[in-house]
Amino acid sequence: MDVPSDVPDLVAARTGEPAVAAALAALEAGPDLDGDEAFTAWRLRTAALGYARWDATAREHARGMRYSLAAARAFMSGETPADLHRRLAAVDAPTLVVAGAQDASAGVAPVLAVAGLFARGESVAIEGSGHFPWVEQPGAFRAAVDAFLSRVVPPG
Repeated sequence: MDVPSDVPDLVAARTGEPAVAAALAALEAGPDLDGDEAFTAWRLRTAALGYARWDATAREHARGMRYSLAAARAFMSGETPADLHRRLAAVDAPTLVVAGAQDASAGVAPVLAVAGLFARGESVAIEGSGHFPWVEQPGAFRAAVDAFLSRVVPPG
């Protein structure tokens, strides 16, 4: 996306939070690439950036995640197809892109901009949420998805 990242501003808004400071230190140190368990442990050390609040709900959710080092390497090493914008613009299906308004891992602006790539794209930012709005704000997430579906799915 040609949209400037808002991650620095989102991180700055959380300056002073010990969990965020620890996550940034782990991010700066870089990933542990000694296998899936080590990589998962590093991701857990950086996880606070993906949540609006590093509370019990966020910690429990993060502890349940597992990461494949091979999958991460494949994902990060792939080249974006030169015609990706054209391909997404050709998608005629209604598309909803949901962002957490406090997602300091991916940012908000670039995520919301993705909706503009689809012919019938819509976007919504869920307040009080990071990268996992269905975990942190399940009611607001459900309301956003239900509203979208009520507009695009014929009744009956």
